[in-house]
Amino acid sequence: MESAHAVTLALLDNKPNREGLSSYFEWWEKYFYGPYGEMDFKPIELQDFFNAEDLDYLVGLVKEPRIPTMDFYKLIGTIGNTYGELFPTIGAERPDVMAKLMGVLDKMEGAEEASRKAGFPNK
Repeated sequence: MESAHAVTLALLDNKPNREGLSSYFEWWEKYFYGPYGEMDFKPIELQDFFNAEDLDYLVGLVKEPRIPTMDFYKLIGTIGNTYGELFPTIGAERPDVMAKLMGVLDKMEGAEEASRKAGFPNK
C-alpha cells in the first residue's frame, strides 16, 4: 500500500524520480532497515545447487516448526541459524551435501550477477 501511495503522489507532483518517491524510501528505512539493519539480498535458486534428494534430506532434518513470520530478515536468520546448528549432523551423515552447502558461498556472486541481468537488482 505504501508503494502505491508513494507512486501516486510522485505522479501527481510530476516527480517520477527518487525525490518523488522519498516517502517510500523513508518508510523502508523506518520500518525495515532501522529495526533490522541492511543486508545484501543474494538471490539464489536452490535447485541450481542441490538435487531433489539433497533438498528432501535437508528439509527432513528440521523436526520442529520454526517461528512463523512475514519478516524477511527474521526468516533468513531463522533458516541460517537452524542449518548452522545442523552442520555437524550434515557433515557426518552427508558430506556430499555439506560440500554443496559450502560451495553455494563460492557461487553466490555469479548467482547474484545472473539475477541482476534478469532484472532483479539488489537495492
